[in-house]
Amino acid sequence: REQARVQRELGLLGANNPVVTPQGAVSDEVTATAGDGAPSRNAKALLGKLASVLDTLMEADTQQWFCAPVNAAALGLRDYHDIIDRPMDLGTVKKRYANNEYQTPQGMRDDILLTFGNAIHYNSRGNQVYKRAVELPDRPMDL
Repeated sequence: REQARVQRELGLLGANNPVVTPQGAVSDEVTATAGDGAPSRNAKALLGKLASVLDTLMEADTQQWFCAPVNAAALGLRDYHDIIDRPMDLGTVKKRYANNEYQTPQGMRDDILLTFGNAIHYNSRGNQVYKRAVELPDRPMDL
């Protein structure tokens, strides 16, 4: 049931899905910022929903594989930074959200998906980290 909720939330917040206002009008405010450069009210609401999704993903990551940066040196992954151009983890996403570093929901969503995309890209199909990166978010979009 949780995976279905996560899938719904991530799917609803996709870059290609418009936001429908209470009056039924389609709005592009998701990517807009207020006059001072801060996220718009709709963007803030969607960022809050994504923060809830993020918390769910972090709680479901029982092995804590995705909650902290990959320590390539400690894990003996000498080629990690050659293969992964932009490392990302859910803990960093949470910190960036807490520090109001995301101006749009898409930026936060992209970082969440990058976390799992990196794990899928680096690890082989039979690897447990790979399998969990595919299972955990149960997302409808391709990485």
